[in-house]
Amino acid sequence: TTSMAIDTSGQVSVRGEGSATTTNLQQGLAKVWAGTVSDSASATDSFGVSSIGDTGSGDNRINFTNSFANVGYAVVTGTGNTASSQPDRVIFVSDIEASTFRMQTMIANTGADSSIEQHIQLCGDLA
Repeated sequence: TTSMAIDTSGQVSVRGEGSATTTNLQQGLAKVWAGTVSDSASATDSFGVSSIGDTGSGDNRINFTNSFANVGYAVVTGTGNTASSQPDRVIFVSDIEASTFRMQTMIANTGADSSIEQHIQLCGDLA
């Protein structure tokens, strides 16, 4: 049986585990990700990020190497809690554009800005 096929346009389809259903490989990949984004406008590691702008405490603008086809891409975020004395944090995503978005971390019970680490993963169609 064929487990992978590449068509004339370069699209790769992969057969699912134990089934005949196929998945488009390009659409199933993360196009942008970054780990431990900090207030210093940097990340410990990243892919598809051209730059990070520091727009305030716990507030960053993530700029992409390649633009998405539209603003319908999926943004998955997470925040760390490196000490038991730190309260819960939440992340808000706003100002979503094809090549950038803004991400702000806040303390959940007070709404105050928080400079704790942020993590992102974006999936969608590139332009």
